[in-house]
Amino acid sequence: MNDPIRVAGMNLDDPHPVTLLFTDIQGSTRLIGQIGDEAYRGIQATLSDGLRRVFRRHRGRVLDTQGDSFFVAFARGPLDAIAAALECQRWLSHQVWPDGIDVRIRMAIHTGLPRRGGPPGNDSYVGIDVHRAARLCEAAHGGQVLISAVTEALVRSHLPEGIGLAALGEHQLRDLAAPELIFQILAPDLASSFPPLRAPQTLQASLPVPRTAFFGRDRETGDILHLLADPEARLVTLTGPGGTGKTRLAIAVARAAAGMFRDGACYVALAPVADPHLVASLVVRCLGLQEAGPTPPEDLILGHLRQRRMLLVFDNFEHILPAASLVADLLSGCPAITVLTTSRAPLRLSGEHDYAVPPLGLPDLTSSGGGEALFRYPAVELFVERATRATPHFEATADNLAAIARICVRLDGLPLAIELAAARTSILSPQEILAQLDRPGEYGSMALLTDGPRDAPARHRTLRNAIQWSLDLLAPEACALFARLSTFVGSFDLEAAFAIGAIGTPATANNAPEGRPRRLASIGTLVENSLLQRVEHAGSEARFSMLETIREYALDRLCAADEGTAARLTHARHYASLAEAGAKELGGARQAQWLVRLEDDHPNFRAALSWSLSSACTDPDVAIRLATALWIFWFRRAYLREGSRWIEQVYEARGAAASPVSRATLLTADGSFARMIGDFERAAHLLEAATPIWRDLRDREGTAWALSHLGLAKQWLGELDAGVQILEESLALRVELGEDRGIARSLFHLAIAEDFRGRFGKAAELYQRTLEIQQRIGDNWGSARVLGYLAKVLLRSGDDAGAEPLCERALKLSEEVADRWGIGLAQAGLGGVSMARGILPLATERLKASLLIFRDVGAQDRVAECLQDLALVARRMGATEQSVRLSAGAATIQRASRFAFWPALQAQRDAELAEARNLLGEARFTAVWTQGCLMSAPDAIEDALSMPA
Repeated sequence: MNDPIRVAGMNLDDPHPVTLLFTDIQGSTRLIGQIGDEAYRGIQATLSDGLRRVFRRHRGRVLDTQGDSFFVAFARGPLDAIAAALECQRWLSHQVWPDGIDVRIRMAIHTGLPRRGGPPGNDSYVGIDVHRAARLCEAAHGGQVLISAVTEALVRSHLPEGIGLAALGEHQLRDLAAPELIFQILAPDLASSFPPLRAPQTLQASLPVPRTAFFGRDRETGDILHLLADPEARLVTLTGPGGTGKTRLAIAVARAAAGMFRDGACYVALAPVADPHLVASLVVRCLGLQEAGPTPPEDLILGHLRQRRMLLVFDNFEHILPAASLVADLLSGCPAITVLTTSRAPLRLSGEHDYAVPPLGLPDLTSSGGGEALFRYPAVELFVERATRATPHFEATADNLAAIARICVRLDGLPLAIELAAARTSILSPQEILAQLDRPGEYGSMALLTDGPRDAPARHRTLRNAIQWSLDLLAPEACALFARLSTFVGSFDLEAAFAIGAIGTPATANNAPEGRPRRLASIGTLVENSLLQRVEHAGSEARFSMLETIREYALDRLCAADEGTAARLTHARHYASLAEAGAKELGGARQAQWLVRLEDDHPNFRAALSWSLSSACTDPDVAIRLATALWIFWFRRAYLREGSRWIEQVYEARGAAASPVSRATLLTADGSFARMIGDFERAAHLLEAATPIWRDLRDREGTAWALSHLGLAKQWLGELDAGVQILEESLALRVELGEDRGIARSLFHLAIAEDFRGRFGKAAELYQRTLEIQQRIGDNWGSARVLGYLAKVLLRSGDDAGAEPLCERALKLSEEVADRWGIGLAQAGLGGVSMARGILPLATERLKASLLIFRDVGAQDRVAECLQDLALVARRMGATEQSVRLSAGAATIQRASRFAFWPALQAQRDAELAEARNLLGEARFTAVWTQGCLMSAPDAIEDALSMPA
């Protein structure tokens, strides 16, 4: 009989494991207030009937109902519960409810060993597992299905095709003593993007969750923790050659140290980035911020971290050492920030503590004895654990322990080399592995291999030899694919791997029946032998990556095989085609999925662009294809400066020889970015250069595109009438073409211009027309933003009742496509609704939430608007001096952002300030106004956040 499976301390041979599912309607109180008790009871009845039918189909037993909540038990296992939850969500997504209301249910699943109990006559369950499932449900959002770590461990290898898991990190659930690792179920036909969970995230949550156990670093972990506890040691660098385990050690230390830092730890993986100039944008993303305005990413980071006490972990710094200047700026500008880096070379900054990571502890083969005593050594322990993972029936015995110890010594205690050797236990015994490592001949010899530099450190040569030995045992096709896969940066999917694997075969053979299965088998072989890793990610498609040290070796093999140019060209063309396919999808119904897909491959887009601009690229058009296709992705994901930087580089390198269409496209895209960043003079210059090229080409869509951004740039330059005329021409051209997506863009920009001019009725009409088109084509991202603007127009017209549902719809859609700027706009609108109704505490909270979002996305113009709105709230609450200070701070930020206040808001502000001047008197008003003008932007934000709710 097999040993019982144990998951998180639970013996699943016990006769009573049960999977518990909790459900709850999101916002039920708000719905009752919106539609009334009687209508709500009807909705409850429909829901109850529908959900009960689903639960019965999947053998779920309803144990209890409380109002609109269900408590269901599944005795057969968690897969039944997951299937039921997904069917419920699909059923709900197709329901049409009265009055156009939106009913969403949150769900949570946990597997445990609850005790029988409950009221007399009710055969239910009680105990901590019931509480854990209920608290997990509290943390979810409507439409979201969460599962616990125990349930995830049970189902991860058994989920139906197309169903995936996303790790959401550790969160502190209400009333539970320890933080819980939480996962979300993903299905391609259901929403996948939600706001942060409704439970505090624990300090380690932004750190990677290792997939394997961590061994033998107790002394090193203690040493580094001691360093980090020293206030003077604010920069610690773990150094050593590849394969010594620096990354795993840094993650383990960060998880242990996170409690020392009030604001936790943030992990930044640098391997996917080759350009030091892009590191700041990468840090912005890892901190959960977003670029959406004129603030440079470096300033965005400094502003966010200035008052925080946090540990920043930078992994694999060696290839971008010039970016060390950003670390220096962080250390000098953020006094409570500590930085932990891993690198093969120190950063050489003042105050840096260089900690050389040693190999794992090894036995002395001449005196350490044998048998059980060898388990004391971390290298031996690591080999045994990894061998057990590779071969479930593997056992370390008295017969093979001596060979294991010799393998570890032979590999110099390097963790990565030991893992590669341990993976071979699926076909070789430890004694055979040891013999192969030392045997010259068929597989080569560790002692004789010399493919690494002869002057490299001994341990570096050992690691390269271990990789080569592992490859020598593979079939030639797998070895060739291994080298070609080194072209990828970050992770990649199977289609990309198949494209690279088909180098040298006719185009028609790439999808031949025999070609793809062979390449898939080779990928499986590389994964089994630890030369390739499967990556956990939020999508349903399998993705893979290489450890950076192994990838470097694979690149050497690729160059030695003289396939480097062919592989990189194939790589660049594949991702150019993917970018072009994505550009067609980002305005339609599948935009949420495509935004995630393009984000996953962003490191590969960067690598393709970088190589396509080099002299080695034999296809000059591929760089232009990439840049012109990616600009809409960069815009919607707020990579404004990075997008502009790439487009400038492509224009400089390829523009002279490019076709007129390509030149006009690059100029227009760069001008669009310049407008969004707030550099209106440069935007106008670029767009005015692009427009005549489009006109000469008789390309009406290109002309309309350039004019739609030029008109808004003119507006912000103060040329209001000229801007509207330009925008009207853009709209007329697109109406002639009859293409909905283009018409919606021009309508939206014209609506903004009319809104700015104070023609609210006209603006509302244009926003409404835009919305109708965007809903028809399924553009949720665009619909959310238009809803936010339309709600603001209604508020300025005094229609708070009409504005509220628009803001709520905007919030929901923005959350679905992870548009933080859109979320901030919707929150600001809801704050305006509360202010119009005199519910000042709620207005304060909503405007504060919006203020923090706009601060974190760098939208300084919107920060200024939120501050001004909060100044109006402060006046109504009787805090006149704070109101004046905030108005002054808002005016200062607005001037620095180069965006003008919208005239309607400015008129309201001026009226409030006139009243405040009369109330305070000229002298006191001037003193308080001056005080506000002298505040920095962070100080003004802190002043606003101090307002009582």
